[in-house]
Amino acid sequence: MTAQNVEAPCDRSARLVAVWGPAGAPGRSTLSINLAAEFACLGLRVLLVDADTYGGSIAGYLELFDETPGFLAACRLAAMDELTEEELARLSHDYDVAPNATVTILSGIVNSARWPEVSAPRVRKGLSDLRPRFDVIVADLGFNLEEDEEISSDIAAPRRNQATLEILRGADAVLAVARADVIGLARFIHAFSRLSEACRSENILTIVNRAISSEAAGARHTLSRFAGIRDIVTVYDDDATFRKCLHQAMPLCIAAPQSAVRSQILDLVHTLLARCQIADIPGSSGHTPFVRWRAKKAHRLHAQARERAAS
Repeated sequence: MTAQNVEAPCDRSARLVAVWGPAGAPGRSTLSINLAAEFACLGLRVLLVDADTYGGSIAGYLELFDETPGFLAACRLAAMDELTEEELARLSHDYDVAPNATVTILSGIVNSARWPEVSAPRVRKGLSDLRPRFDVIVADLGFNLEEDEEISSDIAAPRRNQATLEILRGADAVLAVARADVIGLARFIHAFSRLSEACRSENILTIVNRAISSEAAGARHTLSRFAGIRDIVTVYDDDATFRKCLHQAMPLCIAAPQSAVRSQILDLVHTLLARCQIADIPGSSGHTPFVRWRAKKAHRLHAQARERAAS
């Protein structure tokens, strides 16, 4: 499937933000968690989905333990038209990130042997049932974009990468996450052409993640020269802050609310607000002026924090 053949998503209440990156731990899950937390802090109803069929990690990051992978179970119930509000509440976790700000989380597959249960039709029906209930859905995806049909003679067999590909095709924004080092950039460039075929290329925003200052300019130049990518956002590394978040099992807005790296994540959130028209979602939980006021206030506070960190 080429980018030209991908249909534009129809208007739904929720905007779907897909977070993808190649193999090598570029920071997909960490970015997904913090994006979801910041959207919730702006007064939006947020669902965070772990759709990595190679081994979900979001529940582990936040110390959420359950016996049933929430996203798998929700998609299975949706396929049977049985995903009620009561069942969704049973399968999900509500994670408070601020007063009156909660992220609903559907955990992923920890036992990767269960990936055949996450089929493309189930994912499609699950997203269709979930989107009217939220303002934003952030989906943490697996790294692999290969169409398994190319290496399988059984066209009816389940496809391990179909959950990732299905979400990419329906996404309103795709954050493509690259590590800033040489190996990370090489892996990203090799996979980027396949990503451009899997989703609408105009929806892709490239993130150079966890970059140190000496790497950022070189990474942008490399991506521009070898992949033709110019729409790039850089999130700089702050190892001590990220270690604190991991140790405390909390997003930046709780563990390090005044950190400069949180300001960078918030800048990215504002970019997505504009690109996806998230603040203008009909029927959102907060009135549009309220969401915009919260967004402007948070942006102003974190701009001040960024200036203090730079001085």
